[in-house]
Amino acid sequence: MSSATETKDERRARRKAEKEAKAAAAGDATEAPEETKEERRARRAAKKAAKAEGVTEEESDKKEKNEKKDKKEKKDKEGKEGKADKKDKADKKRKRDAAETDAAPAPADPPAEAKPPKRPKGSKKANAAALAAGVTTLSSDVFADPTLSDAAKKGIAYAQAFAARDTPGAAWKFQKAKQGWLLRHVFSPADVPEGYVGAVVGYLATVVGGARAALVSRAKDVRDGKKTDDEAKPAEEKGEAEAESKTESKTESKDGAAAADVNEPAPEPAPETPADADAEAAAAVAKARAERLLAAMGEA
Repeated sequence: MSSATETKDERRARRKAEKEAKAAAAGDATEAPEETKEERRARRAAKKAAKAEGVTEEESDKKEKNEKKDKKEKKDKEGKEGKADKKDKADKKRKRDAAETDAAPAPADPPAEAKPPKRPKGSKKANAAALAAGVTTLSSDVFADPTLSDAAKKGIAYAQAFAARDTPGAAWKFQKAKQGWLLRHVFSPADVPEGYVGAVVGYLATVVGGARAALVSRAKDVRDGKKTDDEAKPAEEKGEAEAESKTESKTESKDGAAAADVNEPAPEPAPETPADADAEAAAAVAKARAERLLAAMGEA
């Protein structure tokens, strides 16, 4: 069919088919941006002007397509430039902040806080067991107690560590010297204050062998008010000294002093002194401790 006999509708259909074929052959998958109302009017006006000037519709479509492509490329270029500008601005701001930070004076170091004194090794583990044994003063306080001697601190801490020996991580080792100190001073409130008796009694209740037999015997003597070996020895020494002094006095009286009248009344007993009261109180405390120790040892 020639172009002279082609109808208007047929011509439109042919041109449309040619456009689709060209697009499929070129593989143009680029989507043109949405056309605004003004752009559409301008395009139609351009078509009319081109048609009036004798420009073919194919050339007009090609020109329109190139314009859209140029517009899209321009838009993409502006977007890339905008991203680059933002990145440059961010870099400049980061560098400026870093420079200001470097220029700012460094803050002064806070004053060093005094470190608390170190607690004795194993004291944390000894505390729980010591409380369970009835101890009101813990091992950390033993070494800070000014009323205790060095030997007392070591002996009491040794007993408290024994009470905590089953605690995970606890370390306890038998020491004969410290056990001997506890055996000798358990009944003395001056050497072992009441707050530490629980740990000491708890330890001494576990001794075995000859030390146990001697401790049981001594505790029964203290409970019954008898003189122990430690107490009897000074008394014997004192009695011997008094007897020797009397012998010397009689010898001097024979040499020239007048003999005392046998009918002279006996002197009145001396009044009780504070020392006597303290001795009675200490004896009562020792008796109570002896009963407590014997009960713990199953010897009551």
